Amino acid sequence: MIGFLLEVYGNTPEVGRTVVDTVNEVTGHPARTFARWAVEHTNAFKA
Repeated sequence: MIGFLLEVYGNTPEVGRTVVDTVNEVTGHPARTFARWAVEHTNAFKA
């Protein structure tokens, strides 16, 4: 299975793994990391 996944995803097109600045362009603010978002929304996950 690992061999298959490496073959299929090992040579993905550059466009699929390129970081772009779309969030900043659209909102005027830099994107947050998932970790930052999770910290900011900790209370939403408390029981």
